[in-house]
Amino acid sequence: MKIIAKNPVAWYISGMELQIFAQTFFFLTASVAIIVCGVLSAIVMYQLIFIMKHLEHISDNLDDTADDLKNRVKDMLDRLEEIPLLSYFFKKRKKRS
Repeated sequence: MKIIAKNPVAWYISGMELQIFAQTFFFLTASVAIIVCGVLSAIVMYQLIFIMKHLEHISDNLDDTADDLKNRVKDMLDRLEEIPLLSYFFKKRKKRS
């Protein structure tokens, strides 16, 4: 690399050496950017998997709660059928075919 000093503050590099330096700097920068993007993508994927597992757990809990509620409402309706005054309204009707 040939460095030409025209004044003590500024350094100048010839055209071809400047192009080689620019290409090397670009490839290093691009490589670092790809590695950083890969690491960030891995972190995001890990967090998404973590969130999805928690959503699945919440969904299972809601499903169990809905089943429990369904059984309780059915039991409550069965008890209301036993009351003579209300039994007329809760009679199970035959479906027409």
